[in-house]
Amino acid sequence: MESERRLRTLIDAMPDFVCFLDIDGRWLEINRYGRELLNLQEAEIRGKTQAELAELSPLFATFVNFVEQDCEPDGPPVVTEQHVEQADGNLAVYEMKRVPVYREDGTCEGMLVLGRDTTEKQAAIQDLQEKQGLYSSIMEGSAIAIFLHQGKQVVIANEAGYKMVGADEPTDLIGRSILEFMHPDFIKSMQANAGLQGRRTYEEEWIYRSDGSMLPVTVTVSPITYQSQPAMHIFVQSRTEIKQVEDKLSESEAKYQMIAENTSDWISLLDAQGTVQYASPSHEALLGYSVDKLVGKSSMDIVLPADQEQARAAFQECVATKRTSVMEFRSLTKNGDILTFEAKCSPIFDETGTVNRIMVVSRDITERKRAELELEENEQRYKSLFEYNLNAVISMDLEGHIKSMNRAAEALSGYGTDEVIGQSILKFIPRSNYKFGRMSIEKVKGGEPHYGEILLVNKRGEQLNVEVALMPIHVNGEMIGVYGMMKNVTEQKRAEALVSHMAYYDSLTDLPNRTLFRDHISRALERRKPDEMVAILFADLDHFKHVNDTMGHSVGDQLLKMVAERMRECLPEAASLSRNSGDEFVILLTGLTDRTVVEDASRRLLDAIHAPFTLHGQLTYLTGSIGIVLAPEHGMDPETLLQHADIAMYDAKDKGKNHYRIFDYILTERMAKRVELERSMRTALERDEFALYFQPLICAKTGKVVGAEALIRWFRPGHGMVSPGEFIPIAEETGLIVDIDHWVLRTACKHQKQWQAQGFEPIQISVNLSTRQFQEPNFLERVRHVVEDTGVDLSWIGFEITESLIMQNVDYAIKVLNELRDMGSIISIDDFGTGYSSLAYLKKFPIDKLKIDRTFVRDITTHAEDEAITKTIITLAKSLLLKVVAEGVETIDQIEKLRHLECDEFQGFYFSRPVPVEEFTHMLSPRVR
Repeated sequence: MESERRLRTLIDAMPDFVCFLDIDGRWLEINRYGRELLNLQEAEIRGKTQAELAELSPLFATFVNFVEQDCEPDGPPVVTEQHVEQADGNLAVYEMKRVPVYREDGTCEGMLVLGRDTTEKQAAIQDLQEKQGLYSSIMEGSAIAIFLHQGKQVVIANEAGYKMVGADEPTDLIGRSILEFMHPDFIKSMQANAGLQGRRTYEEEWIYRSDGSMLPVTVTVSPITYQSQPAMHIFVQSRTEIKQVEDKLSESEAKYQMIAENTSDWISLLDAQGTVQYASPSHEALLGYSVDKLVGKSSMDIVLPADQEQARAAFQECVATKRTSVMEFRSLTKNGDILTFEAKCSPIFDETGTVNRIMVVSRDITERKRAELELEENEQRYKSLFEYNLNAVISMDLEGHIKSMNRAAEALSGYGTDEVIGQSILKFIPRSNYKFGRMSIEKVKGGEPHYGEILLVNKRGEQLNVEVALMPIHVNGEMIGVYGMMKNVTEQKRAEALVSHMAYYDSLTDLPNRTLFRDHISRALERRKPDEMVAILFADLDHFKHVNDTMGHSVGDQLLKMVAERMRECLPEAASLSRNSGDEFVILLTGLTDRTVVEDASRRLLDAIHAPFTLHGQLTYLTGSIGIVLAPEHGMDPETLLQHADIAMYDAKDKGKNHYRIFDYILTERMAKRVELERSMRTALERDEFALYFQPLICAKTGKVVGAEALIRWFRPGHGMVSPGEFIPIAEETGLIVDIDHWVLRTACKHQKQWQAQGFEPIQISVNLSTRQFQEPNFLERVRHVVEDTGVDLSWIGFEITESLIMQNVDYAIKVLNELRDMGSIISIDDFGTGYSSLAYLKKFPIDKLKIDRTFVRDITTHAEDEAITKTIITLAKSLLLKVVAEGVETIDQIEKLRHLECDEFQGFYFSRPVPVEEFTHMLSPRVR
């Protein structure tokens, strides 16, 4: 009886398919795993042929070809691999082994078939089915009468139970006490053992049947908990059947022994202390150690020390709970390899219901663990690449439905992952992009990556420019979905658009710039009809530099925008207006048949420019000069036309400004002269063609020379002296003025040093500072280099600046002038009274002298206003402890008036014109020794 129970437990605990067929191919026995796999009950299987079972179970046919093959009596076990499509559609792989079974006389009695699921995919389902089938087998398939007794009544009874007591149906017993059918001696014994807890009580008694007969039985009582209340399982077996069972036991033992010896699992039988009593031959095949060396030793000896605590806990759990436990452990093989095993510990009970043995079925899962580890590592790598990718990443099915997305995708879209799962990607792009989106997904379905740009609408409704890369997802050679990697390039697109706009449009007025305007000219010339003209108007604002110098560049910029707006308003809609540079604007008119249209447009432009502008509550007036060219009369390429328009514009300026002039080829000769003058001026410094002239400053009290203003003169070979009024404006326009001013400073310092070396009394020599020179970043550094190179004492070198210059940037001017003062220099304001400086600012500047402009001096003796202004300036200067110089003094009357007003120094033709250095030297006084 004990051997039968042990071997049956062994077979039913195995996670393998096990069945036994007789010599005629009828199925006599099948273990729990097999019944669950085929979805058939034991009663449905027993005694049926292959064909009959195939009709009952679609899965059964899979095993037919293998099972029906004949066994060779003397041949070895046959092993093959079968692919089984399971009920859920998944494909499982089974390792099948067929072993013939022989009687004692050597004849073949039947065949034992073993099958193992090597896919491990249905392990959890199989485990659950095993547990469910166990109770079903016990209750429904057991020949032993089983009763579930709670309180004083039967709750459940199996078929063998109600038949044993002679009842017709199980319901005839439900609600009645089983003790009604028991002998009084058994009732006494039950009452005597009522106080025992956690034990099974074995009794041999008699049972009374419904027909009055008595049946000798063996009774086993097992205390349990049912629905949270104490209950008992009562097992009743007829003693007349025990002998029959024992006769079959030896035959069954042989079958089960064959199973244990042929399975690749390692089967061990342990006592309650964990000592090995039996180990299957597969132990030696797996670990390399003889089975004999294992029996009698602790099962922990074959477990790695690191895993022993876990293994011991699983073993103790099985003993304590009387339930199957599962664990994993590692063992060291004889050749030094480490194998990982999954072990199932199943309890075996003695007659009293106590666990006295544990059967352990261990399966080698080393390769599976290695595969799981590799899979986990791959998953971690994928998760890192997916979750922490700086780009937005989403995964989709083949229809474009979103399955997952990373944090960057959540940040990009504004949606949480839960909000978009299952949604079509098309939901998040504008309808105008639907076609592109569908086409992109279809391309990827072809198996190739796809790259492009698309618009994405985020949760806030904003449209984002996104670069997208779509890549197919392949698993086992099959395409199952699509990865989408997205990069937000919205700001990049905006920047590119801005850069593109900046490349072709003026940043201040947003008008086309010269690059785009030349393209407009080229296209207009190409589209011109034979009887039509194309006109270009080159407009320049007169004296606009004066606005920048006096009112500052910010005011100048505001004024330029106002001019551009007025020009737009007075031009035809088809006209093209651009800003060429600075204060220059160019207009393109097309489709013309009469030049009077051009002249009318020019007059409107000049009137618009001349109308007063209101800036900071004050009226400002401008004038303009316009040069006009007509194609094809004056050329047919943009460069020539613009050059000719520029020449015409300068001719309009020469005519008195606020004029327009149509180009004439005679004008090119004048422009050629201007260009030649500029070219000659660039080489004048190298050829030493410039010279310094000096105009003396006279002390009003003593009449002695106390200083001089250094003035540049140009002696151009072949042309004689060039007037400063002719070349200085060109020098300022071209920037040559910076180098010229530097030459003036260096030359003045050299002369000053020479005069002092010659023994003359030191006097103040002043040089003029131009706006360009003053605003040079390295201006002060260049001054220091001149002082170091010439060795001059800078206290004898003065600088003259205009009011407009210092008012352009007051803070900068104060800083630079203070540094010049710190170096010892004298600072004078030239042409005082003509600028826009505030008198309040004078005390902030480090100024030593005020030079009254010649316009006030000229009429000082005849106009009371000029005298009053001059007197005010002198009074102001005295209050600020400044010296005053009167410029343009030409008469004795002017001298007398200025002396009366207490002017300090005079400068003008009355005393001397500007003279060469040799002549000026004779004016100097020897140093008093």
